[in-house]
Amino acid sequence: MDQGFNDKFERMLGNDVTRNENNIEFHDEKSYSRYLSFVLKDGKCRSFNYAYIVTTEYNPDALQITIEFTSHTVVLKGEKLEGLYTDLLTHLPKLIQCSNDRYNVLSDSKPVVNDITVMSNR
Repeated sequence: MDQGFNDKFERMLGNDVTRNENNIEFHDEKSYSRYLSFVLKDGKCRSFNYAYIVTTEYNPDALQITIEFTSHTVVLKGEKLEGLYTDLLTHLPKLIQCSNDRYNVLSDSKPVVNDITVMSNR
């Protein structure tokens, strides 16, 4: 297996934001089947297909984005989320990882997600 992939996967599972400049990764333009993956604070990962998004909502007052899939609702809380919201509309983000609040000051204009909540719609 590629060493670069192993390092990236280790950082993803360990939530080591010191070695990863950005906690959001994007799809290549040529990818066809697109999934959106979330890495929660406890290290658990959840993935959903973009085709199953029903609606998205950006609430700047609450500093959150709500993504409603057919089976689950995902709530992202953080700072500077407007750019992430527009990227979600074009199905670009591939992985969104939770980062610790203490790293918020290090991010000048990039979106920072500090909490991810996944709830079943049933």
